[in-house]
Amino acid sequence: MPRVIARGGAKVGLMRASWPFACLIADKDSVSLRVFLLGSYQFGHSDILVLDLEDSFLGMKQGLRIRHGNPTYPERLVFWPVCGAANLRDRIEALRQHTGSGGSALPIPEPGGFPFRILPLAVVVLIWNLIFLYDMNFTLPFGQSGGSPSFGLPVQIAQGGAALLALGIVFLPPVRRLFVKESAKAADTDPTLYFVAAVTTLLLVVSTVFS
Repeated sequence: MPRVIARGGAKVGLMRASWPFACLIADKDSVSLRVFLLGSYQFGHSDILVLDLEDSFLGMKQGLRIRHGNPTYPERLVFWPVCGAANLRDRIEALRQHTGSGGSALPIPEPGGFPFRILPLAVVVLIWNLIFLYDMNFTLPFGQSGGSPSFGLPVQIAQGGAALLALGIVFLPPVRRLFVKESAKAADTDPTLYFVAAVTTLLLVVSTVFS
């Protein structure tokens, strides 16, 4: 089946992702925009009202805006290819012209969007920040001459806990159900979770060595 695959940046609502953290995939049945940390958005061609070209703030690059009618998705979805937004639109439009050819029914777009549950994620982020604030107030030697700031045990526990939680969401079904929406696929969540686990583990190693 003919496909168009392009990698670049994206704008999802008010959030932005730079290259190479966004990927646009199109075939004769659907168009999907996958953005690292910001979710996956899939459309049947009938759900797309129009594909518009959109200039950046200074007009230095051109993006492809997906105008759609899905009320569960952010209204503003813009994909910024490395180059050739107009050519990319033309290639996708060529695929759209073959939508439904051969008498086959179009697939129903799969649920997408941000794959994690907001409330438990917000609680974890809040606890993470409170631990850092506590550690900064009580262990960082601000105002002390000759002192070098270093994070203490609370932050190290938070870093290790974040890494274990990320891996727990990947491998433990009860934890996954708590943090991940039922409609989300592993392909939309696991790369982000592995990335979080790797970064927090690295931070833990660094803070432990230099504490």
